[in-house]
Amino acid sequence: MREITVNIHNHSFFSSGGRKYHELAQAGLSSGVDVLIITDNNVYVSGKEQYYYRDERKTLVLTGEEVFRTFPNDQGRLLILNANREMANLADTPQQLINVCSQMGAITIIAHPFDLPSPLGSPWTDWEIRNFTGIEILNLQSAYHEIASNSSRPFSWFPRVSGGAEDIVHASLEAIRKWDELLTAGKQAAAYCGSVCGSVRNARLNAPVKIYQPEHLFAAANNHVYVDDDFGTDIERDRESVYRALRYGRSYLAMDIFQSPEGFVFKADTSSGVVYPGDRVALKNGATVKIEIPARAVCRLIHQGKIYREWENIRSIPINITQPGYYRVEVYLPYKYRLRGWIYTNPIYFY
Repeated sequence: MREITVNIHNHSFFSSGGRKYHELAQAGLSSGVDVLIITDNNVYVSGKEQYYYRDERKTLVLTGEEVFRTFPNDQGRLLILNANREMANLADTPQQLINVCSQMGAITIIAHPFDLPSPLGSPWTDWEIRNFTGIEILNLQSAYHEIASNSSRPFSWFPRVSGGAEDIVHASLEAIRKWDELLTAGKQAAAYCGSVCGSVRNARLNAPVKIYQPEHLFAAANNHVYVDDDFGTDIERDRESVYRALRYGRSYLAMDIFQSPEGFVFKADTSSGVVYPGDRVALKNGATVKIEIPARAVCRLIHQGKIYREWENIRSIPINITQPGYYRVEVYLPYKYRLRGWIYTNPIYFY
């Protein structure tokens, strides 16, 4: 198993991004991401999936779609990955579209779930839906939109300019609460972070807020995904490996801009072997959860939506568990004089 960085939810000049595919790919190479997934609004751009190379690095660019404002009453946004065709306008309701995607083996991610209503914002409204893959608990555009709308000064995104990463404290608390609610109800829902290259508007000043530096966005927050050891040798096999891992939540997300999470581990030793985020396993005689953190931080082990244990100023944690349910990890790091949400893992499920 190998850990790679996957940056999802980005737009090109085919919709609202203003950048060409090769420009986004070069920004991906500059930021060091392994996979860049571009999801243009209501359009699937075919023929663009390929590796891009520079020096000794390469980035795999994949394409998906963001379905946005195609339903009556504007019921929210949905990212669709691995459909290989345009999905906008194929269904009359979000549930119908999710059902179609499920039949095709596509991934469906609720995007910007609690965004501020605006010309650009479209919060999700129907939480009775079923069978979607997961939810964005961190979206850089949504986070910055909220910051900018509550600010009396213009901002410029991202970071190395005024504002930026220093203003983000944690992932969306509303989205995390909803995610825990879904998981506690027995739904297997994965969590993701998205970048979104575009612009937002300062509602107070009615002024645009530029966030066009994709190389900074791509380096700021990523999905850290566990794929096959031979990743990087064949585009079709790599594509399948990435989407399989994203589908089952074999990943964690991190604000890489605070500090690199390289060396972070969340796993469990069980009678069936070692398991990682996204895995389901029988608890039987108990299990030993192991957490390794590359910097001293505050760590929370979440079980069934509640804090099971919390540690401060710690880097290595072994803990025995005997209760079934899902377990996930949150790590908070001191950065710029505040404690920031740094790492959020997908759950390991014990039954």
